[in-house]
Amino acid sequence: MRTSSLLTLGLLLFASFFVRPLAACGYYVLGEQYRIALLNPYVAGSEYSAFFYSSEQLNHWENAQDGRDRRSNVEDWARELGGGVTGDDVMRILYGTRLPDWQAAAAGRPGEAFQNNPAWVAIQRRPDLLNYALWAKGYEVPHRVYNWWDEPEEEAEDTTDYPALALAGYEKAKDGTFLKARYAYQLLLLAYYADDAASMETYFNRHFKNQPGVLADWARFHFAGQWNEEGRYVVEMANAFRAVPEKAIAAHQRTPDQLDPRDYLAATRNDAERANLYALAALKRKGPALEYLREAYRLDPSNPVLALLAVREVNKLEDWLLSYRLTGIGPAVSNFSDPEWGENYEAERDKLRAESEVRDRAYVKEVRAFFAQLNTPDPRLADVLRGQLALLDEDYDAALKHVRRTEQRDDALGFQVSIIRYLASIQSPRLSQSEKDKYLAENLPMLLEHLKPATAEENDYWEANPEHNRAAALARIAAEQYAAAGDTVTAYFLHLRSLDLPIGYEWASEYYALIDYLDRPITDQTMRRVIQYAAGEGPKNALTRFLNPEAQVDPNALRDLAGTLALRRNDLATALEHFSAIPADWYATNYAFAEYLKTSPLSDVVKPSAKFPGKAELIRQLLTLQANVDKPSDAGAAACLSLAKAWYNMSQFGPAWMMLRYGKSSTPADKVRPWPGSSEMHAAVPHTPADFALVYEASRVDEYLDCAEATAKNPELAAEIAFVRAAVGFSRWQRATELENGYWYYDADGKLAAKQKAQYRASFAPVARKFAKTDFFQRTLRQCSWVKAVM
Repeated sequence: MRTSSLLTLGLLLFASFFVRPLAACGYYVLGEQYRIALLNPYVAGSEYSAFFYSSEQLNHWENAQDGRDRRSNVEDWARELGGGVTGDDVMRILYGTRLPDWQAAAAGRPGEAFQNNPAWVAIQRRPDLLNYALWAKGYEVPHRVYNWWDEPEEEAEDTTDYPALALAGYEKAKDGTFLKARYAYQLLLLAYYADDAASMETYFNRHFKNQPGVLADWARFHFAGQWNEEGRYVVEMANAFRAVPEKAIAAHQRTPDQLDPRDYLAATRNDAERANLYALAALKRKGPALEYLREAYRLDPSNPVLALLAVREVNKLEDWLLSYRLTGIGPAVSNFSDPEWGENYEAERDKLRAESEVRDRAYVKEVRAFFAQLNTPDPRLADVLRGQLALLDEDYDAALKHVRRTEQRDDALGFQVSIIRYLASIQSPRLSQSEKDKYLAENLPMLLEHLKPATAEENDYWEANPEHNRAAALARIAAEQYAAAGDTVTAYFLHLRSLDLPIGYEWASEYYALIDYLDRPITDQTMRRVIQYAAGEGPKNALTRFLNPEAQVDPNALRDLAGTLALRRNDLATALEHFSAIPADWYATNYAFAEYLKTSPLSDVVKPSAKFPGKAELIRQLLTLQANVDKPSDAGAAACLSLAKAWYNMSQFGPAWMMLRYGKSSTPADKVRPWPGSSEMHAAVPHTPADFALVYEASRVDEYLDCAEATAKNPELAAEIAFVRAAVGFSRWQRATELENGYWYYDADGKLAAKQKAQYRASFAPVARKFAKTDFFQRTLRQCSWVKAVM
């Protein structure tokens, strides 16, 4: 609950309504929170994971911990140590440890990384290597790519004597040895931080220029700014992005956001460098990047960055085609503000989206054609990419064919194969509904179990959570399929498993989110089946056992909704049946019923005060009144008038509005909200014109006022009928004026207040003049001082 956020939002909704994130200065849904990415980009490995998912921002700010450069370094160490030492042994002590860890180990107090580690045993036999490692760890400061403004920076130890120590070690080491190269790299690094260009050039030319190996790759990254050649710096950064993943974030950040590789081709030396340049340019391109990806592949098919670019392009397409389809919100936007939309965007939105989808679907086919010839180091990755693209192209048979023979190991690629097979099978037109039921029941539980967060805290709406979104998307796609097949019941319970994804811009309480899917003109027969399932009385089979409906939603919440839907249809008998099945004390402890249903809608319109009798009892009273509307003369007129007042008081205008809906805003919606979702920031807005008019215009009042006027003989009764009709007319005028002019409290010059007063007179003055001598009008005059103003 974030009540304070509600107040800053200024929507004046009841406090239980919104529970999902609100920004301090408004309401925003951040794209990275709801992004649809059915392809897990980690199928391409993790060394470039900082660049996964978003083309708008980094996925994280952590340097690659286990990239090819570090792997190469520890393998070099293992060869130098010999004696069966492996790169993994070296990795445990070289990375993720600090100087105190090494000092403790040297003093006989080894930490976990050092215990029973052949690399530590071997290095102790080499004092020269141990001294170098202690020196390097003493000089080392953990590199932080990103610091929060209030996060204290770690104090670095005094290292003023470290250059002298490094130089002594360098001079002592024999030429061409392992240690000589490492001290040379450290001296180059010291010169880099000291801005000593001459020393940098000396060590670079002597040891690393045109040399292979990880030290030379790292050295070239640091030396990049020393080239006196136009464009060479960007080329060196592109080379570093490929060669040293540990420096990839820095290489990315130090190059232009909009990078045209043709501007730098003259500074390249060979096809490999040109491929690196095109690869970096593809990474920088937020829109379709196939042009650059294709050229990078042509120049150097072995470029390891290609796998990153391939999964990024698929993730882009998933976002463009699926984020709106499954959430009702456009493609992911990482900013805290709306995109720069034109003035006519709202009117043109549907047209623009339709045009974008045509372009995006054409682009899917273009990417598919290229990926058909794409080779990857692990052939399974190519299979998965082709299968995922076939899904986006709605070619489900092809998706299954691409992964039919793919080896399914216990890794990210193997799990992705399971996702592709699941999505292709439940959407394939070749499978019967019973076959789809069976496949879903056998496979979706496993997929959701695999994707669920380890703790509830991991599902944080303020943070992007692609794994959790992936699980919700798998359920929502299934719900779509069952809804399209006409099985609303199964679709509903599948939809409940997808609630971590939004539905348009509506962000509602947990209570309403559980019934929102059904809060539209659902037939009573369907509602009864839903209630039956939720009460544990539905059919027992593999699918319903997985759906587990009785554990997902309170049957009484569904009974209340069924009664509300029936009431909107004016099917009072059905409404009574549903409301009567709910224990009376249930309303006291659930949702906001007790808070917002305090006044009977059968109260006077002038000053409603009668106590709310409970939903079931109210319906009984309405049924009694309905039975009397055809009585002659004043008896029928009185019944019609009471029903008119009831429908007025249950509308937007009255105190019992929660009889017809579950949420109310001080800024009522101006139109029907389409299902599912919309750009309207209102939940619980009706989906049909009839229900919209019932709620926002009190449309059902008119027929009962007409009935009352037609048969009323008593002047007192006639006076009240006229007054209620005037109140309805004024309320409708006020709503229209609010929609046209915004909030009343923006009335700085008093013009709206003057218009309101004039409308009071226009609405009530004729009634006052005609019925001034009736007891009803005199009583109203005593109750409402504002009535005097219209006399």
